Amino acid sequence: MGKPFWQSRTFWVGVFIFVASLLAALGIIDVPLDPDAAWVGIAWGIVQTLLRFITGEPLAASKK
Repeated sequence: MGKPFWQSRTFWVGVFIFVASLLAALGIIDVPLDPDAAWVGIAWGIVQTLLRFITGEPLAASKK
């Protein structure tokens, strides 16, 4: 059995990218980021977070 989604680093990175990009796009935080790039970040954060929810299996450990 896997771990809950809130323990996933992938989930939190996606949330961070989404929130930071949204705040930059809205002009709430001042970062040297093109507004178009901010919208791409918003989309990327959404996609990454959704992929975490659809992914049902964890990665396999690498074999040496």
